[in-house]
Amino acid sequence: MLKFFYNLYFQYTTAENQRSELNIGYFSTYKKARSVIETYKSLPGFKNYSVDNFKIQKFGVRCRENGKKSGKPLYQLSFEEDITVFESEWIIFGMYDSYKAARLAQRFYENKRKYKDHPERFTIAKWIVDKNKEWSFGFSE
Repeated sequence: MLKFFYNLYFQYTTAENQRSELNIGYFSTYKKARSVIETYKSLPGFKNYSVDNFKIQKFGVRCRENGKKSGKPLYQLSFEEDITVFESEWIIFGMYDSYKAARLAQRFYENKRKYKDHPERFTIAKWIVDKNKEWSFGFSE
């Protein structure tokens, strides 16, 4: 069964003209993601930018169970790629409803030419829907 979730993140350009993105969390409804923006927009770092820098992206996850979405663990598979000596970028392959599903996807990508020499750069991060919120104290530039 396909269930839809909402990823809240913040994009901004630093004074050094570098683009940066902060992942805040995953939410069961658009309304819950919007309510977090109301709290975060006055925090250090965030308040220096427009509320338009907050972005909400809807995405679907194939779920084996038909339980509630709030409190559900999701697993994000990503890969850290070097851009320069001092800068890297995260490639997000997807969100999965179990660690096992994320690990299976990782094995698939590890065999691709671009990634096979650096399996240590893969990460599977566990997020709890509506509960995990990063950057809750703001940020400094």
